[in-house]
Amino acid sequence: MVFVILASYFFYGVGGWQFVPLLLMSTLNDFSVGKQIYKNRGNRAKQRSWLIVSIATNLGLLGVFKYAGFFATGANQLAAVFGGPELLPVFQIALPAGISFYTFQSMSYSIDIYRNRLEPEPLFLRFVFFVSFFPQLLAGPIVRAAEFLPQINNAKFLDRRNIAPALDLLFLGFFKKVVIADNISPIVDKIYARPEIYSAPELWMATIGFSIQIYCDFSGYSDIARGLARLFGYDLPINFRTPYFSSGIREFWRRWHITLSFFLRDYVYIPLGGSHRGRFRNLCNLLGTWLLTGLWHGAGWNFILWGLLHGLAMVAERILDFVAPRLKAWVPRPVTVVLTFCFVTLAWVPFRAEQTADILIIYYGMFSPEQWTIELRQDLLFYLPIPAVILLSLLVQVLKPAGRDSNIFDRLPIGIRPLVITLGALLIVILSGDTQTFIYFRF
Repeated sequence: MVFVILASYFFYGVGGWQFVPLLLMSTLNDFSVGKQIYKNRGNRAKQRSWLIVSIATNLGLLGVFKYAGFFATGANQLAAVFGGPELLPVFQIALPAGISFYTFQSMSYSIDIYRNRLEPEPLFLRFVFFVSFFPQLLAGPIVRAAEFLPQINNAKFLDRRNIAPALDLLFLGFFKKVVIADNISPIVDKIYARPEIYSAPELWMATIGFSIQIYCDFSGYSDIARGLARLFGYDLPINFRTPYFSSGIREFWRRWHITLSFFLRDYVYIPLGGSHRGRFRNLCNLLGTWLLTGLWHGAGWNFILWGLLHGLAMVAERILDFVAPRLKAWVPRPVTVVLTFCFVTLAWVPFRAEQTADILIIYYGMFSPEQWTIELRQDLLFYLPIPAVILLSLLVQVLKPAGRDSNIFDRLPIGIRPLVITLGALLIVILSGDTQTFIYFRF
């Protein structure tokens, strides 16, 4: 355990040793607060006070390192509108990798103890191990203490029962990342860098390409994290279930970044009142939760707009359930799947846009009639990876049943498994694109 903890801190420190104390601070804070909440379980007021310490510390770290510059800039812009001087200094602070993930994971431990759903972990090293476990430290899945801590006593490194599914997940994850996501990234980057010079077909191609890229990049990371954890004997929760086959936005968020969706449901949406305080309050709770979701992803108006679009879609679906509960049953599922994919793809535009002003440029270019001109560019071959990676991505989703780990290696005869693994590794090396950082490392 100690070796893995040291390795995890080294792994995190490689991205910036100055941020290691923040990880340790969040860990110490919630380990201590959890004990105090449990100790004062007969005094709800004291428990609430200690919970506020946990929330204030974790959200304070997020506020300083992720949102201080955004809110200071916004306040100064608002002051300028009314002719006033700058109100706040704007500091350029580097964003610690994975801070949005490990603060949520650590904070949920204190909240669960406050809700009497969990007893505090008595051993500090076990809690440090839970928060810092390197496979999912930087980009999830977001793991809750009740799911992870009980596994520590039973975990076995390189248990033969875990090797085949672990290799399966690792192969699938690396294939998604280096073969699909990294090959499509240069095309998306080039078009989104100067969207005003590209035609509608090219903008649509880049936007659909980004839909595929971000899915393969993020779900690929989750598969790799789960595969590495399985080698150490730990079972991390599934984070994706073929989300682009969803027939609605609510279903999409039950299949995309599942651990974040359930975290927001349990720790934001339900505490706001959920669906138990009337229909209007329910719609407000949905919209507020998804605005916070957008802000969680990044300190920028583009992320807030992205969250707002998904929130409005959630509200629209809920209203349709109220006024026309049978409507969805009349529409064929393939139609709703296509419509959902189109909406999610269009909503990725503000998420991916380089600047807020580019959002309108891209939307205008995609839907303006005069932009629908197809020019035979000299670099036409540059776009060929787009249809290839789309077909590969569809193949990956079809071959991997929703909600279950694929077990390709487990179904192969033992004698040919080394050959398949070797050929798979060679295929990944040969087809891999230029190495790109995982998209969600920035969050």
